[in-house]
Amino acid sequence: MKPTPGTLRQSRLWGTAWLLLLMAGCTGASSSGTGSSESFQAEASSLAPLPASFRGEVSCDDCKAVRLDLALDDGGRYLLKETHLGPGEQPRRRHRGQWKLTDGELSLGEPAPEAAQRWQVAQGGDLVSQASRTPDGASARLARLPEPLREPLEERYWKLVQVDGEVAVDGSAHIVLHTQEGRLAGSGGCNRLMGSYQREGDALSLAPLATTRKACQGPVMAQERALVEALGATRAFRLLADELELLDENDKVLARFEVVHLT
Repeated sequence: MKPTPGTLRQSRLWGTAWLLLLMAGCTGASSSGTGSSESFQAEASSLAPLPASFRGEVSCDDCKAVRLDLALDDGGRYLLKETHLGPGEQPRRRHRGQWKLTDGELSLGEPAPEAAQRWQVAQGGDLVSQASRTPDGASARLARLPEPLREPLEERYWKLVQVDGEVAVDGSAHIVLHTQEGRLAGSGGCNRLMGSYQREGDALSLAPLATTRKACQGPVMAQERALVEALGATRAFRLLADELELLDENDKVLARFEVVHLT
């Protein structure tokens, strides 16, 4: 039986409808990969602008109080510093991890202490916790600072704290980037480091490098070799508060430093 013109038009309409449904399904599947990133940006907008820094005090059983300094960047990373206040020893702890914001609640992932993991974003941008208390018994509050605390890359003494995933074994290893002539200076813990650097935005190159030739104990020499390799492989950097991370071409952390103010 030969199809009529009406039957042919109906078939074409059904075919078009199926094609549109298939295209819609493909579009939805292709956009699902960016959904988490878009969701993160949408939630984080209530904390804007980022980066941001917060400071406050919580109660302490064996000291006057603990000062908390919290830094958040726009990539979902946080740095939480604890400083014990009062006479005598004042230990400091640092916690680094990922943060997220859901329905106005800021969550700090491990290794943040449990009592400091959840904060409500208050009107005005401060952070309030029901799990932590101030020395006078009130709910802990971290006040948002007018400007984020962030050290500049250049003209700072950056002390090595970690390289190739290992904690630094010598406290004298450091680098300084001098803006004049784009010069790098420092120490690997045994020998002096010398070289040049080039920076463009967050891109950073630290080569060529030269060192003196003194021999030192095994662990220090191993650390120095790892540091020299890390500096040579650096392609970018990341700053968060008073910490510097050197990254390779795949954004892997090669070395981490903390700023030291010498004056």
